[in-house]
Amino acid sequence: MKRTQHGFSLIELIVTVGVIAILAIVATPAAMRGMESARRSACVSNLRLLHGGIMTYAADNGGTLPMAYENATQRGWDYFLGAGEYLSVTKVGGKNLSKAFGCPSQRKAVNNPAATTYGMNGTLSGGSTAAKLAGIAQPAGTMLMADGTMNSDQKTYNVAFWQSVNKPQAAHGGYANILYVDGHVAQARPADIILSSWPTGSPQWVFWTGRTN
Repeated sequence: MKRTQHGFSLIELIVTVGVIAILAIVATPAAMRGMESARRSACVSNLRLLHGGIMTYAADNGGTLPMAYENATQRGWDYFLGAGEYLSVTKVGGKNLSKAFGCPSQRKAVNNPAATTYGMNGTLSGGSTAAKLAGIAQPAGTMLMADGTMNSDQKTYNVAFWQSVNKPQAAHGGYANILYVDGHVAQARPADIILSSWPTGSPQWVFWTGRTN
């Protein structure tokens, strides 16, 4: 006996399309959260790689950290880590860059997969003298690097933080990833980071200066 095949009815098609639309609405936020979670984890890995590179640099330079920023008379941390090949680097536009130099979330924000987005604590290792590891009293409480602050052009990021000017950016759902001198990474809300006027020896004083007095 020959069977007659029927296609979907209009109602069945409408129901099917509706179910697909609902699933898409439900799945999209979850997928976005999953992607951001992956970028946040990659950011943590990058910061740990940078810590390893900086500690190796310090070991090669009498326990001295690289400078936080570059000016007319000195090079910054990104130059030393790239030029010294303390990290795996790629030549981009005549400059040695590392995948570890940028937070995936921040690179996405400026649509630049090669952007250097992390900032180093300039209050700790800035000015005219680089910091020595031996002079940092509480490595576990002192910021070394973090998610950088965007410059005024909204296209690039500062490579250094200053306690009187700027602080880490909330690149991950209202939080910034902070790398401490001892190598651990933790999240903090920028609103909880005080820029100045902290009492000597307070946690914020230690966070920026590495000193207890």
